[in-house]
Amino acid sequence: MKKIAHFLSLAALLMTGLPMQAQIFDRVAPPDHSEEVIKKNLPTEVQAYLRVGPAMGLYGGENSRGTDPIFSYMAEMGVNIPFNDPTWGFQPALRLVMKGAKVPYDVGDKPNLTIHQQYVEVPLYFSGTFAAKEKSFLRMAMGPFIAYGISGNAKYRGVEVSTFGADGLAMRRFDMGVGYEFTYQYQHFQLTLGMDTGFIPALGKDDDGNRFPTNGSIYLNVGYAF
Repeated sequence: MKKIAHFLSLAALLMTGLPMQAQIFDRVAPPDHSEEVIKKNLPTEVQAYLRVGPAMGLYGGENSRGTDPIFSYMAEMGVNIPFNDPTWGFQPALRLVMKGAKVPYDVGDKPNLTIHQQYVEVPLYFSGTFAAKEKSFLRMAMGPFIAYGISGNAKYRGVEVSTFGADGLAMRRFDMGVGYEFTYQYQHFQLTLGMDTGFIPALGKDDDGNRFPTNGSIYLNVGYAF
């Protein structure tokens, strides 16, 4: 009888302790990672941003072999406009970027002529935003851009000429192409890695009928979203 009484007492104690255990388990229950909760953590309003950082100008496409990249810079201001589903959005911007490369002055030379060209670009990207952790997310963006050259120079053995205009190399000012980038944002701070490439040769065909390469850039920016 004593054993039965002890057993009943233990059972009663366990039963009375269940509500307390349930409360403890409720407190340490894992967070809800459902799709609805994740989307609530994404920005749902228009966010303006500023970015700046180093870049690398390079030539790509036909006849780009034998050229070397140059180190440059890029600065950008833009907005991300979320759609009804905040996962997707539209990201127009205004960008100032230095492009160019080192190219051989003559056939058989090493890259010994340095070209710098400043462009104003208007990227029109579409973006996808995905929550990473609380107060942070990843954004992938890609789309077309248009660009216009505002200044530039070419240097060879101490001699410098303009890259635009009849008195220089007469390189093309207008360009268009496609770009893509990856952004990690924590609260208001951004880190962006991106790349773009133009479709239009930077200069017309040479005397032998060869096409000139196209402009491109790779950049790593830090930014702030308002």
